[in-house]
Amino acid sequence: MVGKYAEGQNSDRGIFMIFYEVQSGFRRTGKWFAYEHYDCVPDIITVAKGIASSMPLSGVFSRLGLMKKWQVGSHGGTYGGNPVACAAGVATIQAMRDDDMPGNASQRGIQLMTGLRKL
Repeated sequence: MVGKYAEGQNSDRGIFMIFYEVQSGFRRTGKWFAYEHYDCVPDIITVAKGIASSMPLSGVFSRLGLMKKWQVGSHGGTYGGNPVACAAGVATIQAMRDDDMPGNASQRGIQLMTGLRKL
């Protein structure tokens, strides 16, 4: 799903569109990623925090063809994915699905915007 052009570039200028979804990713805006609210598809997405309920885990997502061009270990580092953080990531994603957290985020967003408009 990530990267809508066959060459893996979102521009005729030969650059990649990279979205930093550390704060906004993993259903914090009512969708898996904030970019899904707009008419665009990034080539690369970086995530952390929300992926494992703020445990030290992060990720870089892209199409397989693009990821295969990178040398192993060249696109990560800060959080190597220890077993406890990985388990927290799995539990976080399961809880998001089981408890419909994106639905709740959408409802709270509507509630907030309605209140702000009244002010």
